Amino acid sequence: MAIGGTYNSGNNNNGDKKQLYENTYYSRIRVKNEDAKLALGFSYRSGLLIAEVSEIKQGFQYEALENIYISPTKALLLTKEIKKFKSYLAEGKIEPNKAFGVTTGMGEKVSYIGFHADKDKNILITIGKIDGSGNITNAVTIPLNSEYHYAVEWNNIEAMDLEKVYYDTTELDQFESMLADFARAMSGAFAYSVADLTRFDLAAVKNKMDPIYDKLGIEKRSYGNNRNYGENNFLSNAKSSSSNSTSFDDIEASFED
Repeated sequence: MAIGGTYNSGNNNNGDKKQLYENTYYSRIRVKNEDAKLALGFSYRSGLLIAEVSEIKQGFQYEALENIYISPTKALLLTKEIKKFKSYLAEGKIEPNKAFGVTTGMGEKVSYIGFHADKDKNILITIGKIDGSGNITNAVTIPLNSEYHYAVEWNNIEAMDLEKVYYDTTELDQFESMLADFARAMSGAFAYSVADLTRFDLAAVKNKMDPIYDKLGIEKRSYGNNRNYGENNFLSNAKSSSSNSTSFDDIEASFED
């Protein structure tokens, strides 16, 4: 069932409410571990970032196994835990049961996501559920890929003498960046910036569509622009400062008077 809400159309005096259904938006970032037959995908809905582990089936099909809904605040906290986890990995003293992450939700069952590693420093992500007694009711662990993502460095580019340079934390870095971007973007600043910079494009579209609406008798929502840009009396009566430049010697001399 689609997640939705109601809103007042504002176009009539009866206060009719219309159902608003929210779309799900899918990230292009996805982790696929072919050996484990698992994938970690990301989507956005209802102001939340959803991380979901799925089993890879034949024919490019995926069966959802476990997910977690992450709020902007939890996303920010999770970035801090990932940074701690990276420092922990760099120390090299791995305890397989030690993990870094967050819990989400406020019901009888809460979700959790934890970042941990095995003795060989392979990075693992576990997503699961905990009941009110602290028991794990369900959990799925996906290993991130190692010796998989690489760049190349040439000893001699003309002779194509090169070496592969593997970056085993690439998928972890992408997850961390996504969480940080989500936490920042949900402040609304990015959305407002885009709306502000594209306002002329929107106005151009409206100018083209308005005659069509008028022709078809479709009611348009109007937005007033009755702002008062009068002067502030206090500031208007304030004494203006001179724009003449003053040297340091002049200032020093004024102190001696």
